[in-house]
Amino acid sequence: MDTIEASNFNVHHLGDGVAHLEINRARSFNSFDENTWLEYESILFKLDELQTITIIIVSGIGDTFSSGLDVKFMLKKFQAFTNNDQFLKFLKIFQRCISTPLRIGKPTIGLIHGTKNFGLALDLLCCYSMRIFTKDVTFSLKEIQLGLIPDMGVLERLAKQTQNVSLLMKLALTGCKFGIEEVLELGLVSKKDVAENYQAGLEMAKKLANSISIYQGWCINGVKKSIEEVIENDVEVSTALENVIKLNVNNFETQSFVAKIGKSKL
Repeated sequence: MDTIEASNFNVHHLGDGVAHLEINRARSFNSFDENTWLEYESILFKLDELQTITIIIVSGIGDTFSSGLDVKFMLKKFQAFTNNDQFLKFLKIFQRCISTPLRIGKPTIGLIHGTKNFGLALDLLCCYSMRIFTKDVTFSLKEIQLGLIPDMGVLERLAKQTQNVSLLMKLALTGCKFGIEEVLELGLVSKKDVAENYQAGLEMAKKLANSISIYQGWCINGVKKSIEEVIENDVEVSTALENVIKLNVNNFETQSFVAKIGKSKL
């Protein structure tokens, strides 16, 4: 894999089409400032362009996945704005960067661990195709306690992803801490995808990634697109069905299909 230079992340090629992107800001518990979220967007697009990569694992080094927004950076940034238009432009770019996993073709697996996951950590994880959590994980949506509304996607995306909107409302309106029990109630992950610790979670993520990367890239990307365009982009089901048959027709290989049918255990 081509070397990808980064100051806030580690990028590893694990082989068999699997990349591992680690947030590398352990001193601030992997908080995000502007340089970090811009670099996050750039690296994910670079990985998406590589033919040798099929799927991407995202995690954070150290004690926690991400403590969210770099508060010291944001305090300075807020004070620098001279009008609302500047503020809005800044926030739109911020939103765009955080949503990058939904904008690339390749699926992602988020490995979420630790006890200091605040605000933005939830915005990040809502954008991953699949998620693995450690059993000790804790979160809070503290924005309301600071006089803000979460505005990087967690409310909107979780409202579509969960069947427990009442719990989502409670967590967002109180800013209280919550853990793996609430994560399961929200439907962010299944019990089978809860790990004892970070290392066990990483092994689970690698195993899952390897079980996916053996398939054809256009099929993998097509499955991701077919699901996300309905959920994320509000594409009508009829339009999505038209899109998926075009994908199959344009990429289908009869000989390869016949060979795979012959080898499969139907």
